[in-house]
Amino acid sequence: MRLNKKLNDETLAVARYAEDGIALSISGKGDKYANSIALVECVDGKLRLTLFDDAIERYGIEIGHENIAPEIW
Repeated sequence: MRLNKKLNDETLAVARYAEDGIALSISGKGDKYANSIALVECVDGKLRLTLFDDAIERYGIEIGHENIAPEIW
């Protein structure tokens, strides 16, 4: 399964099933493929978030962090 969202005239965000998780990818203008920027998966029974720095740098993606209080959940 694949979910596509056009972010602007040049960028397409893609979420898709990976072997053991979900991958988030970006496709820019002129790209033949969507390039993975992040992967959430279960490795040895533990959840892991992997960021792909080369693709993040290529697309100039800014990384932000937020704290959400557990009371909100």
